[in-house]
Amino acid sequence: MKEKPGKKPEGKSEMKKLLCTIPFICFIFFSCSREIVPINFGKDICEHCKMTIMDRKFGAEIITKKGKTYKFDSIECMLDYEKENGSDPDKSEGADFYTIDFSNPGELIKTEKAYFVKSESVKSPMSGNLASYGKQSEAAEYVSKNSGEIYDWETLFNNFENKHSGN
Repeated sequence: MKEKPGKKPEGKSEMKKLLCTIPFICFIFFSCSREIVPINFGKDICEHCKMTIMDRKFGAEIITKKGKTYKFDSIECMLDYEKENGSDPDKSEGADFYTIDFSNPGELIKTEKAYFVKSESVKSPMSGNLASYGKQSEAAEYVSKNSGEIYDWETLFNNFENKHSGN
């Protein structure tokens, strides 16, 4: 069967549409990824206090349901930021919260699985005296040697006030 001059076969135009659509779909899929983005110490800036994130024992991240990552130099900055922006559903509703495991510097863990130590001997960047641990035994050991209190995420979040952040 002969094709009319100037008219493209339908199969090829449908294939072109499909090929143009695939990269767009991939872009949308991968741009909304909710994977942890490692903190680039010495380069990343805290979303709350705008200081450079330096100390590998401290730091935190919020990853929104749309995949946007907010990085913080300390647990207290993340808590302050969330308390200020928590009513914004684009920033907090359905978000995942992570914090650095004090025993494994640079390693982010989910806040729901972390144990938080508040102790005068913890010298966190914004003077909130907070550190997080991935294991309850490690948090308990720190407190037994240095004093302090252990909290879960919900208790810490609901009772936290950082009087030293200047905000």
